[in-house]
Amino acid sequence: MGLEYQIKGTIYMPHPTPKQKVAKVKQFGGEWVEIILIGDTFDDAYHHALAESIKDQKAFIHPFNDIDVINGQGTIAKEILQQTDQPLDYLFVAVGGGGLYNEDAIVVEPAGAVSIAALEDYKSEIKGKRVGIIICGGNNDVNRTQEIKERALLHEGKKHYFIVRGGLFAFPNLYHKINIGIPNARFNGLAL
Repeated sequence: MGLEYQIKGTIYMPHPTPKQKVAKVKQFGGEWVEIILIGDTFDDAYHHALAESIKDQKAFIHPFNDIDVINGQGTIAKEILQQTDQPLDYLFVAVGGGGLYNEDAIVVEPAGAVSIAALEDYKSEIKGKRVGIIICGGNNDVNRTQEIKERALLHEGKKHYFIVRGGLFAFPNLYHKINIGIPNARFNGLAL
């Protein structure tokens, strides 16, 4: 679409879409593509795009639920294996749009850059091993890697935030409870 075929198109993406992805879409689409940022999630943008395509009687092209896209992305594991001189012991693969997960995957994580966070969980198993990792999708903004890892740790219950009520006078008792109740807890100072 866009520059290659000179067909007007509208692409819907959620507001939190990384700037680098929006910029690349603009680059590939040029003046032929209008980008609309709407909603907070993929599903929000997807449903809005679908409704607009019906209302305006325009063709709807799914961003990843397409057999050609799935077949193309499904060759990634094969290409990795063809380019390595020895077999991999582990291949960390993301699950998401485009069918990147298949029977070749050893470890599966729910979003492209989260595969990086999985390395920490498997560090003892992968030490000294040949490891491959697929970091995929335009949603992987390297500036957000730490945020993605933090969210994964929060989701797994490995990182905690506390709201201290009662001001500084309540803090000594809370700090004592945190150090006793949570292994590997550390104090970095008060957040005021």
